[in-house]
Amino acid sequence: MAGREDGREGDHLGGWERAAGDAPGAGGAGRPNRDGGPGPRQRRPGRAARRVLLGGGFLLALSVLLALNWSSAFGAVGHPSRGLAPTLREALAALRGPVRIGLQVGHLRETAMPRELAKLRTATGAEVNGVEEVDVNLAIVRALARRLESDGFRVDILGATVPPGYRATLLLAVHADASSDPRREGYKSAHYLPLRNARDPLLKLDIDRAVLSETALGDDDANVSIDMLKYYAFNSLHFRHSVARATPALIVEMGYLTNRHDRALLERPGPLAAALADGIVSYLHDVQRIPPGPPRPAGAPVQAGAPARARGAAGARSAAP
Repeated sequence: MAGREDGREGDHLGGWERAAGDAPGAGGAGRPNRDGGPGPRQRRPGRAARRVLLGGGFLLALSVLLALNWSSAFGAVGHPSRGLAPTLREALAALRGPVRIGLQVGHLRETAMPRELAKLRTATGAEVNGVEEVDVNLAIVRALARRLESDGFRVDILGATVPPGYRATLLLAVHADASSDPRREGYKSAHYLPLRNARDPLLKLDIDRAVLSETALGDDDANVSIDMLKYYAFNSLHFRHSVARATPALIVEMGYLTNRHDRALLERPGPLAAALADGIVSYLHDVQRIPPGPPRPAGAPVQAGAPARARGAAGARSAAP
């Protein structure tokens, strides 16, 4: 259950001064002209020049990546197999580094939370007939981590305390729920409100579609709580120990331990983890963080025309061109 700094750039880019007599009629910086008049004002590189330098460096790096990946864009007989656009997307994704996914186990090591979150130290999660929510959350996260790592993604398993300013491609906080009404059942999720970044809603959409289409969990969206919408681990405005604002993040409640139907599903973490993994892959495709088709471990060769990984209802949405 849920409970730039603008640094000033110094004038230290040397080598731009022009000596007297380098050009006809031009006086050196700080030196008089031949007629004894003051020389022209020395020109220093401005922001535009620095942007040109940075842009040139970016284009050079991109050219190198394209050269390294160019063979993957052509078939064995020298004809284009996938086209240039996918190769460009892959090169740009490579510049952003490997995909890194944070998985938070709800309530794990809750009693050791820092002082700023001390009031949450007693919120250790639900317990129903000897079954602890934290154990259910941990089992789902471990199964999910194995799937994501087999796809070649970097995975961080986090406890209730998030490292200060944690940054990743995305973060998913995994919880289970409980209710005094045993008839209440289903799955729900939430991102922080007010909206932290433009990608939170897309992450929610893709994961919701996968879970609701690939599992027997009902839709419990009507019971999203204020604690979910204001989840502490996403609240970078008030807490140091929270995910960075630019990192898309979602909290999921994977069913009710107090409902017989949901509990039977929660005791089998594999299918739930598979649905979450497919939702994450759908999101990574939609934001063009990975190329179309199934994920592959880093360094694995590209197989042109490989079938897309099955993703339930989310699979109906192809990757953006």
